[in-house]
Amino acid sequence: MTGRFHSAHPAWVAGSQLWIRLLTALKFFLVGREIGPGQVGIFAIGLLVLAVVEAATESGLQAALIQRQTPPDNTLMGAAWTALLARGALIGTGIFVAAPYAAMALGDASAQHVIEVMALIAILKSAQHLGLTCLRRDRGFRTVGLVDGGAITVDVLVALALAWNGAGALALAWSAVAGEALRTLLSWTACRRPQTLSLKWRLLRQTSQFGAWIWGSSLLTLLVNQIDKIFVSQFLGTTQLGIYQMSTRISQLFITDAAAALSQYLFPTLAQMHRNSPERTLPHFKKLISVISIGALVIAGIVFLFSQEITTLLLGPKWGNASDIVGYAVIQMALGAPNTVLVPYLRAIGKPQIATRATLNQLIVLCALGWLLTPALGIPGLIVANTLAVGCATLTMSAYVFFKADKQ
Repeated sequence: MTGRFHSAHPAWVAGSQLWIRLLTALKFFLVGREIGPGQVGIFAIGLLVLAVVEAATESGLQAALIQRQTPPDNTLMGAAWTALLARGALIGTGIFVAAPYAAMALGDASAQHVIEVMALIAILKSAQHLGLTCLRRDRGFRTVGLVDGGAITVDVLVALALAWNGAGALALAWSAVAGEALRTLLSWTACRRPQTLSLKWRLLRQTSQFGAWIWGSSLLTLLVNQIDKIFVSQFLGTTQLGIYQMSTRISQLFITDAAAALSQYLFPTLAQMHRNSPERTLPHFKKLISVISIGALVIAGIVFLFSQEITTLLLGPKWGNASDIVGYAVIQMALGAPNTVLVPYLRAIGKPQIATRATLNQLIVLCALGWLLTPALGIPGLIVANTLAVGCATLTMSAYVFFKADKQ
């Protein structure tokens, strides 16, 4: 690792994640301007399906390969890839077959074709070369950043081209497929390491035990991130769903996206630090969480004060009603910012089950309060429920990190 910007330099993570987040936001806002709140509500159904696909294809094996003490050999890589490929094929087929029923369950039968297209994502993600995972483990952020940056660029260009030609929600579905297809192709181009099919799944026993907690956490996180949209859709209607979707997206742009981008760097970095010098990991983490928490609160205050101007600038005058929601949502995002550091830290030290339990607590609180407050108070009531649920998860993880892990 020589040179000012070697492959493990955090600048590659910062640059690639900044590019990804900015282009994703650009796609959201330009499409939102084009189709308006009502259509964005329908588009949110497609996003919900995409989230299901991403969580369902996240088996936790990749995270387990990053966290394990010794580098994976070619035999283990082949077994893991075969398991992921089989899982992706089953999930993709299941989603395609269930598309008409899922569309009706989500309240809009016209979403069927979007769901059918999104089924391809599960297969494409599972076909990617696991060399990308090894690069993340070894902190080869330059190659990973270039692959991810190229994929999101194609995603955005295809989405805008199709949206401006009247494709609607299908524009986002096909653009996601195009981006994922390019990422899969580039993964095989960038990673020359041999990878073949292998049915030696017994080798995954130890890896799967760690990965099961990651997968469980991903599924619970999926429910936490999507149950609020289901509440809005069922209690308040499609137009309010569109306003809620874009309002929270603006809030995420200023706080959550930045913290999530940092977590992409933190997990492999903290995992490597824990392997080599476990005594340094917790003090380093404490400094990070302090900086992120204070920074998130400062940014939230600024966005809250200028929410009207920010909303009009990004979405245009037809979205004026969203400005108040942006102000409320940004506070929730700021309070949840520490979680984007707590989760990778717990995974890095081999305790993903703590994050999973915290997410379960968050889901229980959100379901109970969201069901009560959304029909009574509308979107503000749902944001209050979300804020209290996020706080519950933060307290669960913080209690372990600062009281139990600190004494070990």
